[in-house]
Amino acid sequence: MIAITGMHRSGTSCVTGLLVKCGLSLGTRYPLMNVPARDNAKGHFENLGALAINDTILRYAGGNWAQPPSPSAIEQVGSRFAPHFEKFSTTFDGDLFKDPRTCLTMSLWERHCPNLDAVVLCVRNPIGVAGSLKRRNRLPVEIGVKLWYEYNLRVIEGAKGLPVFVVDYDNLGRDLEFELSSLLSELGVDLDAGAMRERVAGFYSAELNHDISRKLHLDLLPEDARRLYEIILSQSYARRFEQKTAVA
Repeated sequence: MIAITGMHRSGTSCVTGLLVKCGLSLGTRYPLMNVPARDNAKGHFENLGALAINDTILRYAGGNWAQPPSPSAIEQVGSRFAPHFEKFSTTFDGDLFKDPRTCLTMSLWERHCPNLDAVVLCVRNPIGVAGSLKRRNRLPVEIGVKLWYEYNLRVIEGAKGLPVFVVDYDNLGRDLEFELSSLLSELGVDLDAGAMRERVAGFYSAELNHDISRKLHLDLLPEDARRLYEIILSQSYARRFEQKTAVA
């Protein structure tokens, strides 16, 4: 079982959709939030079972996706949800599930979900994320950047016992075939280039990423967010995130 996650507005839906087009399954036991919307024309592909677990944990810990509880608050309530993780792990019949909130609860998924084999982390320029959140949720840019930092730092710290494969969402528009074929190879999916192109034809549109410039206003970022972004990007070319890389 593979968790697809990343900060909201970082291409998690797009990457999940591409992987499904290439033959990976979202399972049949849990319903999906997958109705195309103005902010996500291709659908969300979110597993409502995983989303319910994550949302409930965040609520019990005193927060939500836009106001993340502290890691300690999440840990304090996490043990009572162990049976929910175990049930999901044993009943899920797909290859992957997607929910951005998993970034915030990753330490619990890693600890309590024995069938979780790997994480695909979708990353996008923090300013691009913040701009998208401002348009969709009217969040101030500085709040969007802080959320980007919290989500990405916590998923990296929480997944220390798992392989983490990084996908640079901004790079999909530059070389979709290379990015996708590399990820499929890492995930053990054997699909030749021609078949891959045929399956994903018409699904991805670079126009959906309105802020595709990698260096978009990076000078405006706080030092901690800029440094984390640079560290994650440096790992994206190797695909597998090396936890020994200093993140602080």
